[in-house]
Formats: sequence, structure tokens, C-alpha cells
Amino acid sequence: WRGHVLAWECGLKKIICQTDCLEIFLLLQNNAEKTQCGNSVLVIKIVEILLRNWVVHFEHIHQEENRAAD
Repeated sequence: WRGHVLAWECGLKKIICQTDCLEIFLLLQNNAEKTQCGNSVLVIKIVEILLRNWVVHFEHIHQEENRAAD
């Protein structure tokens, strides 16, 4: 979420977001509504920021590939 806020504030209009969390990836790929997010404040914030006028492409990466970032 914070990375999305930073990208928006920097004026980026097309970004690629990589995540190793398959559940979140699938939720966001299926155009999740707030009601589908349950009580996850973080997911609700992400969904809200995605509604802005920009293009955000999500990619799922395996945890092994993301090990250096973790």
C-alpha cells in the first residue's frame, strides 16, 4: 500500500506491482470489492488506491524468487 501511495505521489501512472502473496494477488486480479476483503484494512486501502486514474499491473512471483527482498 505504501509503495502505491509513493508511486501515485511521484506522478507515476503505469506501474507493475510484484507480490509473492498468492491470496492477495488472486483477490486483486479478480477486481475485489471492499466487501470481499473481509476485515483486512490493508487490502481495503489497496483496493481504494487502485480505483484512482492509473494503470497498475500485478504479477505473482514465487517466494523463492523474492527471497532477496524478504
